[in-house]
Amino acid sequence: MADTGKLEKRAVDIFKGGLNCAQSALLALGEEWGHTVDARIASCYGGGIGRTGAHCGILTGSLMALGLLIGTADGSDLERKESAVRLARKFMSEFRELAGTLNCRDLVGVDPSTPEGHADMSRRNVKGTICIPLMEKTMALMVDFVEKEGLRP
Repeated sequence: MADTGKLEKRAVDIFKGGLNCAQSALLALGEEWGHTVDARIASCYGGGIGRTGAHCGILTGSLMALGLLIGTADGSDLERKESAVRLARKFMSEFRELAGTLNCRDLVGVDPSTPEGHADMSRRNVKGTICIPLMEKTMALMVDFVEKEGLRP
């Protein structure tokens, strides 16, 4: 059983250290589950995928980590591929229920793709007031999800 508080703290510490939200979620969960992860793989997913405001980086990083846990690199393993897709959709549904949306721009209330929106995010401390609390909640959600689904790290 994962130490949720420790996982939440680790994800937030990575985020505060300068990596984006997707990298932070992926690295913290990857470490928790015994995977060595190269943070570069999630570099393009912060701010809603390339800072477009699309799918939340905390969500995408968490899904990448879930893929490490349950996914396959064997293209012929159709059962495992379908299981991963099903579980990803299920987690996305639970994230939507938790956060109210899947999209970064809706969570932060601005369009992060514009210079004005990005500046507004900094001015309003969105990272501290919205992203960090959501990071903590999402780490707890993933721990509960993995346990509920009977997945083994």
